[in-house]
Amino acid sequence: GKAVIGYHVAGSNDGQWFGYRLSPNKGDGEVIIRKTKGDKEYKFPAGESPRASFSMDIVFSDDSRWAAYTVYPKEKEAKMLQKQKKQAYNKVEVLNLSSGEKLEFEKVKDYSFSGENASWIALHKYPAEGQEKEKWNGSDLILHELASSKELNVGNVSEFAFDKKGLWLAWIVDAKEMSGNGIQLRKMATGVVLPLDSDKAVYKSLRWTEKGDGLAALKGKEDKSFEDKLYSLVGFTNFSSLTPIKTIYEPKDDKNFPEGMTISPNRAPFWTEDLRAILFGIHKAKKKEEKAKDKEKEKPKETAEKAEEPSKEEKKEEEEELPELVIWHWLDKRLQPMQQVQEKTDENYSYLCIYHPQEKKFIRLADDELRNVVPAAKERWAIGLDNRNYELAGNLDGQRYQDIFVINLDTGARQSALKKCRWYYGPSPEGSHFLYYDDGHYYTYEMATGKKYKITKDVPTSFIDEENDQNIVKPPIRPVGWVKDGVSVLLYDNWDVWNVPVHGGKGESLTINGKKESIRYERRFRLDPEEKGIDLSGAVYFGTYGEWTKKGGVALVEKGKAPARMLLW
Repeated sequence: GKAVIGYHVAGSNDGQWFGYRLSPNKGDGEVIIRKTKGDKEYKFPAGESPRASFSMDIVFSDDSRWAAYTVYPKEKEAKMLQKQKKQAYNKVEVLNLSSGEKLEFEKVKDYSFSGENASWIALHKYPAEGQEKEKWNGSDLILHELASSKELNVGNVSEFAFDKKGLWLAWIVDAKEMSGNGIQLRKMATGVVLPLDSDKAVYKSLRWTEKGDGLAALKGKEDKSFEDKLYSLVGFTNFSSLTPIKTIYEPKDDKNFPEGMTISPNRAPFWTEDLRAILFGIHKAKKKEEKAKDKEKEKPKETAEKAEEPSKEEKKEEEEELPELVIWHWLDKRLQPMQQVQEKTDENYSYLCIYHPQEKKFIRLADDELRNVVPAAKERWAIGLDNRNYELAGNLDGQRYQDIFVINLDTGARQSALKKCRWYYGPSPEGSHFLYYDDGHYYTYEMATGKKYKITKDVPTSFIDEENDQNIVKPPIRPVGWVKDGVSVLLYDNWDVWNVPVHGGKGESLTINGKKESIRYERRFRLDPEEKGIDLSGAVYFGTYGEWTKKGGVALVEKGKAPARMLLW
């Protein structure tokens, strides 16, 4: 049979359309796009989708007039190409939702509508066959105007990104022999193209700010002393001018930059919201082993060729199935299977840092003493999580603790906030507090003052999960989430949902009748994937379950209207 996979489902912004991919476990599937009201429906064959893909391959334009989706090669075709050792290519189809007209674009590896100004779609083609051997990644980027079907071809593009509003399109040029490599910017309304930076270098990791007022990327150059490229930081602001302001940070010119390290290409840099600084990652630079290479060069050709040829005994050993040996020390903090699963993550790890252009100040935020550092919203503070003292015990008994630190992003000052915290629930939407649980109560921690607030002390209910049968003392019921602007937190007591102020108080039950009528308001439906906190000024929807009736349903909570109103029961 066929099934709908959750991450292959999408809906239009106006709520009038939804689309999904219907696929069997093995074999060809189809894309179905239909109206939420009525029977209007489109069905298209879509090939055999990779089961391990978690990307959204059905996308609606922001104006809800178009839909685009990936069409994979059919099962038989993919198998044949695999046998022939040839590359399989995806294509993209774009559907006009009102007319049903369909446009097809062959050999497209990536695509994107032009943000909120959804009059264009950008289609990134595959590189030419054999090009990867020549060490350049650029390929054609097709800009297709949806209303007129006019097209513009931009060559040698390795990355592209629209800003959220769709006013600008940035792309990276990566050409043969680095000829003309750089970052370029197109104003979508006029078609004017601005060269932002160019060099005999490789650029990567384009990232816009949410407002579209800042763009950051990495620039890498070869160095004979190191195995990989050494990267620098490039940032751009003030796009209203024909000459945007360029910021460059070159680690080799900064005495404060850690010796033996370089900017990591595995973490995309990004501007803070106020454009005062850029956050990025660093990692250890790998030096080339010059001596070993010199010795290899000194070897005569014949000797080298003989050495390359395996002996008969070696051939026999290769043919035999050798047993696998996994060595694990009992003091390793992570068990061997976990180390194997996380090997790639460990390889790509980088230490978070920040650069302030105005002060020309570099600050290292993460180090070997505190590896896990995450900036809070608004980028005034960062939160560091350190589990070194508890990691081994946690992996053995499942009780995971961590020490929590607060870091000032302007100065880099690090302050210990909590010791041996087990239940940490993240920062508020405006980045001033974080939420945690301890000994039967929820607390907020104010990062500017270091004050702790026991916010559930006066709430006339309990948030201890007494239905949890695990061997845990006073386990918490997971919170619903932060309210918009961080003014309060929504908490759940296994029946009702409570709105509790950020510094504590009696709180307010939003649903009221849960415990009284044995109805569980057990989950909230998040309709806006980009929301920053739950907006209580509008409609809030909850999934409900009747403890004794076994009914399921959907309830609506509206400001000033109580109790919750059942829409479906």
